[in-house]
Amino acid sequence: MDPSSREHLLRDFQCIVKEAGVTTVFVTHHRAEAFALADRVGIMADGRMLQLGARDDVFLRPASQTVAQIVGVENCLPGRVEASDGASSVVTIGTATIRVPGQFSCGTKVTVFVRAEEVRLVSAGCRVPDNSLILGKVINVSLEVSCRRVTLDCGDFSLVAEVKRRCDLTFALGSEVAASFHRGAVHVIPGEKDS
Repeated sequence: MDPSSREHLLRDFQCIVKEAGVTTVFVTHHRAEAFALADRVGIMADGRMLQLGARDDVFLRPASQTVAQIVGVENCLPGRVEASDGASSVVTIGTATIRVPGQFSCGTKVTVFVRAEEVRLVSAGCRVPDNSLILGKVINVSLEVSCRRVTLDCGDFSLVAEVKRRCDLTFALGSEVAASFHRGAVHVIPGEKDS
């Protein structure tokens, strides 16, 4: 089925289900369909339910790196908690240090999740209030219908950003830029504590 017809069919399906008021199980491998249609989402892999919950909880706050990959969170960054002030924590990821929401014990290993669409790219010299900034070099730019996907080499890790096509900033391969994201766009899950 062509994309336009598929989109119309899915919208019609969503209207029918809502009007009928019946619980419906819709199985799909397409993240966009699940996000558009579902109130609740279950993520399965190898015959096991990995996470079940409200759509936004599953897509924006994945319970594991496997769930994050399935729901399309490309930036899964391993880090270590350096400090915590009760409301937020300072995490080192490679050579970068960022502030994340939540209180974690010092020394705790964590995984920091940031969706590519939440990452903003700014000129390397910019300062952005209440955000985390990570410097990197552009190593790949791919064009999609509504955006450019820019991959940065940030030293010890890569970071992917989705940038709207109408953005004036240019992304020449090898150029230095800063990745910026608001700490509210970050989801962190703890691992084990260093001994």
